[in-house]
Amino acid sequence: MKKILYYKLYILLVIFVAFTSCMDDGSGLLDKAESGDLTEEKIFSDGTLARRWLYNIYSRLPKGYARFGAVNPVYLGATTDEGQQAHLGLLTQALWFNEGTWNAANPTDLPGWKYQWTAIRPANKMIENVDKVPVSVQDGITEESKLQMKTEARMLRAIFYSELLKAYGGVPIITKQLTQFDPALYTPRSTFDETVDFIVKECDDCAKILPPNYLLTSPTDFGRMTSMAAKALKARVLLYAARPLFNDPNNSNRIVAGEYNPKKWEIAAEAGHDAILFAEENGYALYTDAGKDSYRQLFITRGTCEEIITYIRTSKHRECEARQLPLRFHNAGNDKGGGYTVPSLNLVESYETKEGLNIYQPGSNWDPQNPYQNRDERFYATIYYNQSKYKNYTFQIYNAAEGSSVTPGVDYPSDALNTGFYLRKFIDETINPNNGAAHHNFHVLRYAEVLLNYAEAMNEAYGPYTDFFGDGKTAKWALDQVRSRAMQPPMPSGLSADSMQVRIRNERKIELAFEEHRFYDCRHWKDAAAFQSIKLQTITKDDNGVFKYGESIRKRVFNAPTMFLLPIPLDDIANGKYEQNPGW
Repeated sequence: MKKILYYKLYILLVIFVAFTSCMDDGSGLLDKAESGDLTEEKIFSDGTLARRWLYNIYSRLPKGYARFGAVNPVYLGATTDEGQQAHLGLLTQALWFNEGTWNAANPTDLPGWKYQWTAIRPANKMIENVDKVPVSVQDGITEESKLQMKTEARMLRAIFYSELLKAYGGVPIITKQLTQFDPALYTPRSTFDETVDFIVKECDDCAKILPPNYLLTSPTDFGRMTSMAAKALKARVLLYAARPLFNDPNNSNRIVAGEYNPKKWEIAAEAGHDAILFAEENGYALYTDAGKDSYRQLFITRGTCEEIITYIRTSKHRECEARQLPLRFHNAGNDKGGGYTVPSLNLVESYETKEGLNIYQPGSNWDPQNPYQNRDERFYATIYYNQSKYKNYTFQIYNAAEGSSVTPGVDYPSDALNTGFYLRKFIDETINPNNGAAHHNFHVLRYAEVLLNYAEAMNEAYGPYTDFFGDGKTAKWALDQVRSRAMQPPMPSGLSADSMQVRIRNERKIELAFEEHRFYDCRHWKDAAAFQSIKLQTITKDDNGVFKYGESIRKRVFNAPTMFLLPIPLDDIANGKYEQNPGW
């Protein structure tokens, strides 16, 4: 599918300053009295201003890439077994997570609780007021377009609520704009199931109104909410609801866990099946236009058939290149360079051989002293490793062997924590990392995730091979779809549901690496080990030019089960109506 070169209704980074003065500044909890010269009456009496208000809501979508600081960002994956913050002297909230020092008084800014409420606020305002916008031929405002704008705002609000749900459990359901002294300002938290039901109903309603795929009908509108987005989000949320953290027979706290029901896996599988059928009918698919290089190209290609919900940047930038490449590829004094987030050996070990075998499995022929040969193509698309190439340069990620006269490799900084790797995924190698720019649009939800969500739900509900829907779409089928793009062989027959579960979770780990899934996936699976330590690749070079590969362990602090959920900020529960998450 061809690139989409022009976009009409994308997220606007250049929005009137007056608009931002109208928005909640993040210091309030849910909603505050409106301030500023640009009044609600002015906004919703002008079609152009109303549209820009909607664009402002789009700008609140998860942005990825820069979770822990705007100047020297560290990725969310650095707080999981995907990776590590390399520069330990850089005081970021990623360190708080890994050292276990985050708490309700110092809860970090993921963005989390407050950020989502300041996104829900303008969405509620749009939903409540867009009908007031006058019909105008000049502004392109019709009754139909007003309904679509309202529905887009509802869909965006559902996304923001899903972000709260996966991190905190049940939350207050606020569907109207509130004044400073509104008694509903501190509405108590809804139960987990009530929150799920609210999001699912919003998705169902929006799916009936929104168009299915702008790439097929109006490419310049690509990036706006669609009925596909509604169906995919519904399937994701129902999968979350079925997972062990939220569907626990031993947890009677209905704020943070739903009523236990093993059939929730079946409900999630049905929603996933519906999303897949809808995708197939409406032009969504895994991106394969670049052949063997498709997985790598997906993240630097704008407007692909795989994207369902995407945070669109209106302009090109080089932030991924600046944050991920070693310091030597940046101008002297460039404080953005130096590989701030580096992949772990845990992640690297998760990539199978090309024959589909775990590297430690008998018969894999994996050589620990030649460890990067014959691996899944996604490994090469995601990881820079010792002696791999960036343009015409060779990565030199090694220390001097003890007693040798070797100088440590140029990509082995003495003032950083070396994992043995740098992150290649998201980098456009065609640009100059100092002054070039490329498209980097964060994939909030893409079709590969839809397939993986379905595989997980189907396996837990019916096992790996049961064709419950009668169309061949088994758990194995969905997993094989994702693997086929990477030219990995199909999953073998004869696996138990437990064995398939291990394979599905590993497939999510490598396919969705550094896309901000594992931080929540492992919490929902109650997998504390993913946060308690990481493995580093040690590499030395001797005077004969021979590399020796080993490993070391770096411990982290993660207190389960408390840290499976995030704490609500202390100042936001002081009113006495919010129940804090357990243990915080």
